[in-house]
Amino acid sequence: MACFAAGVTVSANLTIGGFDTHGDHDTAHGAAMRSLVDGLTFAIAAIAVAALRFPPAPPRTSTGASVWHDAIDGLAWIVRRRPLLELIQFGSLTNFAFAPMVLLTPLLVRDRLASDAARHSLSYEAALALVNSLMGVGGVLGGIVMTAWGGLRGRRVLGLVGSIALLGACETAVGLSPTVAAFGAAYFAAGVITPLLNSHSMLLWQEITPPERLARALSSRRFISQLAFPLGTATAGWLAARFEPWLVVSVAGAVLLVGSVARMFTPGFGTLEARMRESAAR
Repeated sequence: MACFAAGVTVSANLTIGGFDTHGDHDTAHGAAMRSLVDGLTFAIAAIAVAALRFPPAPPRTSTGASVWHDAIDGLAWIVRRRPLLELIQFGSLTNFAFAPMVLLTPLLVRDRLASDAARHSLSYEAALALVNSLMGVGGVLGGIVMTAWGGLRGRRVLGLVGSIALLGACETAVGLSPTVAAFGAAYFAAGVITPLLNSHSMLLWQEITPPERLARALSSRRFISQLAFPLGTATAGWLAARFEPWLVVSVAGAVLLVGSVARMFTPGFGTLEARMRESAAR
Protein backbone atom coordinates (compact mmCIF):
# COMPACT_ATOMS: atom_id res chain seq x y z
CA MET A 1 0.00 0.00 0.00
CA ALA A 2 2.87 2.38 0.74
CA CYS A 3 4.19 1.86 -2.80
CA PHE A 4 0.81 2.75 -4.28
CA ALA A 5 0.54 5.82 -2.04
CA ALA A 6 4.00 6.99 -3.11
CA GLY A 7 3.21 6.45 -6.77
CA VAL A 8 6.00 3.91 -7.21
CA THR A 9 3.64 1.03 -8.04
CA VAL A 10 0.82 1.23 -10.57
CA SER A 11 -0.23 -2.45 -10.77
CA ALA A 12 -0.18 -5.67 -8.75
CA ASN A 13 -0.16 -9.34 -9.74
CA LEU A 14 -2.47 -11.52 -7.66
CA THR A 15 -1.90 -15.29 -7.89
CA ILE A 16 -3.15 -18.38 -6.09
CA GLY A 17 -0.98 -21.47 -5.83
CA GLY A 18 1.71 -20.19 -8.16
CA PHE A 19 5.15 -21.70 -8.73
CA ASP A 20 7.76 -19.75 -6.79
CA THR A 21 10.35 -20.30 -4.10
CA HIS A 22 8.41 -18.68 -1.27
CA GLY A 23 6.16 -20.04 1.42
CA ASP A 24 5.40 -23.75 1.63
CA HIS A 25 7.29 -24.55 -1.56
CA ASP A 26 7.77 -28.32 -1.49
CA THR A 27 4.34 -29.14 -0.08
CA ALA A 28 2.28 -26.82 -2.28
CA HIS A 29 3.95 -27.35 -5.64
CA GLY A 30 3.20 -31.05 -5.96
CA ALA A 31 -0.55 -30.45 -5.82
CA ALA A 32 -0.26 -27.39 -8.08
CA MET A 33 1.68 -29.37 -10.68
CA ARG A 34 -0.91 -32.17 -10.63
CA SER A 35 -3.69 -29.66 -11.21
CA LEU A 36 -1.77 -28.07 -14.06
CA VAL A 37 -1.04 -31.40 -15.76
CA ASP A 38 -4.65 -32.54 -15.32
CA GLY A 39 -5.88 -29.32 -16.87
CA LEU A 40 -3.53 -29.57 -19.83
CA THR A 41 -4.46 -33.23 -20.35
CA PHE A 42 -8.15 -32.37 -20.38
CA ALA A 43 -7.59 -29.52 -22.82
CA ILE A 44 -5.58 -31.70 -25.22
CA ALA A 45 -8.21 -34.46 -25.04
CA ALA A 46 -11.02 -31.98 -25.68
CA ILE A 47 -9.24 -30.58 -28.73
CA ALA A 48 -8.61 -34.09 -30.07
CA VAL A 49 -12.26 -35.10 -29.68
CA ALA A 50 -13.44 -31.90 -31.32
CA ALA A 51 -11.24 -32.64 -34.35
CA LEU A 52 -12.53 -36.20 -34.84
CA ARG A 53 -14.80 -37.00 -37.76
CA PHE A 54 -17.13 -39.96 -37.37
CA PRO A 55 -18.53 -41.93 -40.33
CA PRO A 56 -22.30 -41.65 -40.77
CA ALA A 57 -24.23 -44.53 -39.21
CA PRO A 58 -27.66 -45.77 -40.31
CA PRO A 59 -30.45 -44.56 -38.01
CA ARG A 60 -31.70 -47.01 -35.42
CA THR A 61 -34.88 -48.79 -36.43
CA SER A 62 -35.75 -50.19 -32.99
CA THR A 63 -37.43 -48.04 -30.37
CA GLY A 64 -37.32 -48.29 -26.61
CA ALA A 65 -34.00 -50.17 -26.48
CA SER A 66 -32.21 -49.87 -23.15
CA VAL A 67 -28.52 -49.82 -22.30
CA TRP A 68 -28.83 -53.43 -21.17
CA HIS A 69 -30.26 -54.38 -24.55
CA ASP A 70 -27.34 -52.69 -26.30
CA ALA A 71 -24.81 -54.41 -24.02
CA ILE A 72 -26.31 -57.85 -24.61
CA ASP A 73 -26.59 -57.20 -28.34
CA GLY A 74 -22.93 -56.18 -28.59
CA LEU A 75 -21.79 -59.18 -26.55
CA ALA A 76 -23.91 -61.59 -28.61
CA TRP A 77 -22.53 -60.17 -31.85
CA ILE A 78 -18.97 -60.88 -30.67
CA VAL A 79 -19.69 -64.32 -29.20
CA ARG A 80 -21.19 -65.52 -32.48
CA ARG A 81 -17.89 -64.77 -34.23
CA ARG A 82 -15.09 -66.98 -32.97
CA PRO A 83 -12.19 -65.07 -34.60
CA LEU A 84 -13.26 -61.97 -32.66
CA LEU A 85 -13.13 -63.95 -29.43
CA GLU A 86 -9.53 -64.81 -30.29
CA LEU A 87 -8.83 -61.10 -30.67
CA ILE A 88 -10.33 -60.43 -27.23
CA GLN A 89 -8.14 -63.16 -25.76
CA PHE A 90 -5.05 -61.13 -26.65
CA GLY A 91 -6.30 -58.17 -24.66
CA SER A 92 -7.37 -60.31 -21.72
CA LEU A 93 -4.00 -62.03 -21.53
CA THR A 94 -2.21 -58.67 -21.66
CA ASN A 95 -4.31 -57.15 -18.89
CA PHE A 96 -3.95 -60.21 -16.68
CA ALA A 97 -0.17 -60.52 -17.10
CA PHE A 98 0.55 -56.78 -17.00
CA ALA A 99 -1.31 -56.23 -13.72
CA PRO A 100 1.53 -57.62 -11.53
CA MET A 101 3.96 -54.96 -12.75
CA VAL A 102 1.50 -52.14 -12.09
CA LEU A 103 0.66 -53.47 -8.63
CA LEU A 104 4.13 -54.43 -7.43
CA THR A 105 6.23 -51.56 -8.80
CA PRO A 106 6.21 -49.67 -5.44
CA LEU A 107 7.52 -52.77 -3.68
CA LEU A 108 10.20 -53.33 -6.31
CA VAL A 109 11.38 -49.73 -6.05
CA ARG A 110 11.35 -49.79 -2.25
CA ASP A 111 13.12 -53.12 -1.76
CA ARG A 112 14.95 -54.21 -4.91
CA LEU A 113 16.22 -50.77 -5.97
CA ALA A 114 16.87 -49.39 -2.48
CA SER A 115 20.66 -49.80 -2.45
CA ASP A 116 21.17 -48.42 -5.96
CA ALA A 117 18.82 -45.51 -5.27
CA ALA A 118 20.80 -44.68 -2.12
CA ARG A 119 24.04 -44.65 -4.11
CA HIS A 120 22.49 -41.98 -6.33
CA SER A 121 21.08 -40.04 -3.36
CA LEU A 122 17.51 -40.84 -4.39
CA SER A 123 14.80 -41.30 -1.81
CA TYR A 124 12.12 -43.94 -2.29
CA GLU A 125 9.63 -41.27 -3.35
CA ALA A 126 12.07 -39.75 -5.84
CA ALA A 127 12.95 -43.11 -7.39
CA LEU A 128 9.29 -44.09 -7.72
CA ALA A 129 8.42 -40.74 -9.26
CA LEU A 130 11.34 -41.06 -11.68
CA VAL A 131 10.40 -44.46 -13.08
CA ASN A 132 6.72 -43.55 -13.37
CA SER A 133 7.62 -40.30 -15.11
CA LEU A 134 9.81 -42.18 -17.57
CA MET A 135 6.90 -44.43 -18.44
CA GLY A 136 4.71 -41.37 -19.00
CA VAL A 137 7.31 -39.80 -21.27
CA GLY A 138 7.56 -43.09 -23.16
CA GLY A 139 3.79 -43.12 -23.60
CA VAL A 140 3.84 -39.64 -25.10
CA LEU A 141 6.67 -40.62 -27.45
CA GLY A 142 4.89 -43.82 -28.46
CA GLY A 143 1.74 -41.85 -29.23
CA ILE A 144 3.68 -39.46 -31.42
CA VAL A 145 5.35 -42.34 -33.25
CA MET A 146 2.03 -44.10 -33.82
CA THR A 147 0.41 -40.91 -35.05
CA ALA A 148 3.16 -40.31 -37.59
CA TRP A 149 3.48 -43.96 -38.62
CA GLY A 150 -0.09 -45.24 -38.63
CA GLY A 151 0.82 -48.81 -37.75
CA LEU A 152 1.13 -51.93 -39.88
CA ARG A 153 -1.45 -51.53 -42.62
CA GLY A 154 -3.04 -54.82 -43.59
CA ARG A 155 -1.23 -56.64 -40.77
CA ARG A 156 -2.88 -55.17 -37.70
CA VAL A 157 -2.91 -58.50 -35.83
CA LEU A 158 0.83 -58.87 -36.26
CA GLY A 159 1.33 -55.35 -34.94
CA LEU A 160 -0.92 -56.13 -31.96
CA VAL A 161 0.62 -59.46 -30.98
CA GLY A 162 4.14 -58.27 -31.68
CA SER A 163 3.56 -55.29 -29.37
CA ILE A 164 2.23 -57.62 -26.69
CA ALA A 165 5.38 -59.73 -26.95
CA LEU A 166 7.58 -56.65 -26.61
CA LEU A 167 5.55 -55.50 -23.62
CA GLY A 168 6.12 -58.89 -22.00
CA ALA A 169 9.86 -58.51 -22.56
CA CYS A 170 9.75 -55.08 -20.90
CA GLU A 171 7.87 -56.47 -17.91
CA THR A 172 10.41 -59.26 -17.54
CA ALA A 173 13.21 -56.69 -17.65
CA VAL A 174 11.45 -54.62 -14.97
CA GLY A 175 11.30 -57.62 -12.66
CA LEU A 176 14.95 -58.53 -13.22
CA SER A 177 16.37 -54.99 -13.04
CA PRO A 178 18.60 -54.39 -9.98
CA THR A 179 19.32 -50.71 -10.74
CA VAL A 180 17.22 -47.59 -11.12
CA ALA A 181 18.67 -46.98 -14.60
CA ALA A 182 17.76 -50.42 -15.93
CA PHE A 183 14.37 -50.34 -14.24
CA GLY A 184 13.62 -46.89 -15.65
CA ALA A 185 14.74 -47.90 -19.15
CA ALA A 186 12.40 -50.91 -19.10
CA TYR A 187 9.57 -48.76 -17.80
CA PHE A 188 10.22 -46.18 -20.52
CA ALA A 189 10.18 -48.88 -23.21
CA ALA A 190 6.90 -50.26 -21.83
CA GLY A 191 5.45 -46.75 -22.09
CA VAL A 192 6.53 -46.47 -25.73
CA ILE A 193 5.04 -49.84 -26.65
CA THR A 194 1.67 -49.39 -24.94
CA PRO A 195 0.27 -46.87 -27.50
CA LEU A 196 1.45 -49.11 -30.34
CA LEU A 197 -0.40 -52.06 -28.79
CA ASN A 198 -3.61 -50.16 -28.08
CA SER A 199 -3.63 -48.40 -31.44
CA HIS A 200 -3.28 -51.59 -33.48
CA SER A 201 -6.08 -53.17 -31.46
CA MET A 202 -8.40 -50.19 -31.84
CA LEU A 203 -7.64 -49.73 -35.53
CA LEU A 204 -8.44 -53.38 -36.20
CA TRP A 205 -11.75 -53.23 -34.35
CA GLN A 206 -12.71 -50.01 -36.12
CA GLU A 207 -11.89 -51.46 -39.52
CA ILE A 208 -13.76 -54.76 -39.16
CA THR A 209 -16.82 -53.64 -37.16
CA PRO A 210 -19.86 -52.25 -39.02
CA PRO A 211 -20.42 -48.59 -38.07
CA GLU A 212 -23.90 -49.25 -36.66
CA ARG A 213 -22.45 -51.81 -34.22
CA LEU A 214 -19.19 -50.09 -33.38
CA ALA A 215 -20.15 -48.58 -30.02
CA ARG A 216 -21.86 -51.72 -28.72
CA ALA A 217 -19.10 -54.04 -29.92
CA LEU A 218 -16.25 -51.90 -28.57
CA SER A 219 -17.87 -51.42 -25.18
CA SER A 220 -18.49 -55.18 -24.85
CA ARG A 221 -14.97 -55.95 -26.01
CA ARG A 222 -13.43 -53.58 -23.51
CA PHE A 223 -15.58 -54.87 -20.67
CA ILE A 224 -14.49 -58.45 -21.30
CA SER A 225 -10.81 -57.57 -21.66
CA GLN A 226 -10.73 -55.30 -18.62
CA LEU A 227 -12.20 -58.02 -16.41
CA ALA A 228 -8.81 -59.70 -16.57
CA PHE A 229 -7.00 -56.79 -14.92
CA PRO A 230 -8.56 -57.07 -11.43
CA LEU A 231 -8.14 -60.83 -11.65
CA GLY A 232 -4.47 -60.33 -12.45
CA THR A 233 -4.15 -57.83 -9.62
CA ALA A 234 -5.69 -60.22 -7.09
CA THR A 235 -3.54 -63.10 -8.33
CA ALA A 236 -0.37 -60.98 -8.18
CA GLY A 237 -1.13 -59.90 -4.61
CA TRP A 238 -1.68 -63.49 -3.54
CA LEU A 239 1.54 -64.66 -5.23
CA ALA A 240 3.60 -61.73 -3.91
CA ALA A 241 2.71 -62.75 -0.36
CA ARG A 242 4.33 -66.13 -1.01
CA PHE A 243 7.14 -65.36 -3.44
CA GLU A 244 9.50 -62.47 -4.13
CA PRO A 245 7.66 -59.66 -5.97
CA TRP A 246 10.42 -59.36 -8.58
CA LEU A 247 9.96 -63.06 -9.39
CA VAL A 248 6.20 -62.65 -9.79
CA VAL A 249 6.67 -59.72 -12.20
CA SER A 250 9.42 -61.49 -14.16
CA VAL A 251 7.39 -64.68 -14.60
CA ALA A 252 4.27 -62.74 -15.61
CA GLY A 253 6.26 -60.89 -18.27
CA ALA A 254 7.82 -64.13 -19.50
CA VAL A 255 4.36 -65.72 -19.79
CA LEU A 256 3.17 -62.75 -21.84
CA LEU A 257 6.26 -62.86 -24.05
CA VAL A 258 6.33 -66.61 -24.64
CA GLY A 259 2.57 -66.87 -25.09
CA SER A 260 2.52 -64.11 -27.71
CA VAL A 261 5.49 -65.45 -29.66
CA ALA A 262 4.06 -68.99 -29.57
CA ARG A 263 0.75 -67.71 -30.91
CA MET A 264 2.52 -66.10 -33.89
CA PHE A 265 3.88 -69.51 -34.89
CA THR A 266 0.57 -71.38 -34.77
CA PRO A 267 -0.81 -72.57 -38.13
CA GLY A 268 -3.86 -70.32 -38.17
CA PHE A 269 -2.16 -67.08 -37.18
CA GLY A 270 -1.37 -66.02 -40.75
CA THR A 271 -5.06 -66.11 -41.71
CA LEU A 272 -6.46 -64.81 -38.42
CA GLU A 273 -6.97 -61.24 -39.57
CA ALA A 274 -8.68 -62.33 -42.78
CA ARG A 275 -10.97 -64.61 -40.79
CA MET A 276 -11.78 -61.75 -38.42
CA ARG A 277 -12.77 -59.49 -41.29
CA GLU A 278 -14.83 -62.23 -42.92
CA SER A 279 -16.72 -63.09 -39.75
CA ALA A 280 -17.38 -59.44 -38.91
CA ALA A 281 -18.83 -58.85 -42.37
CA ARG A 282 -21.48 -61.53 -41.92
